[in-house]
Amino acid sequence: MHPKFIFFFLALVLISCGKEDKGIQGKWNLVNVSGSIAGVNIDHPKGEIVWNFGESLVITNNYNGNFNFSFPTGKYDYEIKDDIKLFVNGTQFATITSMTDDELDLGQPQISDGVFYHFVR
Repeated sequence: MHPKFIFFFLALVLISCGKEDKGIQGKWNLVNVSGSIAGVNIDHPKGEIVWNFGESLVITNNYNGNFNFSFPTGKYDYEIKDDIKLFVNGTQFATITSMTDDELDLGQPQISDGVFYHFVR
C-alpha cells in the first residue's frame, strides 16, 4: 500500500475516534421550562440550573423565582430505560424527546399538562 494512503487512512481513524458521543453524560444547563396547567414559559440563564449526569445525577439549582420546576440542589439516582425514559429516584420523570451533542429536550407526555425542559451544554 502506498504511504500516502496509509497516512490518509490513519488520519481518518484518528479524526473519527477523537469525537466521542457522550449521550446524556455530562453537564446540561436548563435554559427553558414550558407547559403545565399554568402555561409557564420560563427562560433561565446558563449556569442557574445545571444537571450533571454521571454515575448519579447532580443538580445545582440557584433559581429563586416562582414556579420552580427543577429538582432542588442535590444528588439523585437516575436511569434511562428503553433509550428514552428518564427515571429519577426510581420514578419516571420524563421522556427524552430530542437529543444532540449540544441540546437536550425532556418532556412529560404521560401527564396531560406536562412540563417540557430544554437544556444546552
